[in-house]
Amino acid sequence: MPPDYSRQNLRGQNFKGKDLTGTNFKGADVRSADFTKKGTRHTAEC
Repeated sequence: MPPDYSRQNLRGQNFKGKDLTGTNFKGADVRSADFTKKGTRHTAEC
């Protein structure tokens, strides 16, 4: 069963690389939380 983070304070939490399929974030404070995929490279193209 996917995690239920509804109405929780998740500020600054690191979910990097975690499978969050079906996870409930309804009403959760996710400001500054890291949801990037593991190994993702951010590059700027000109």
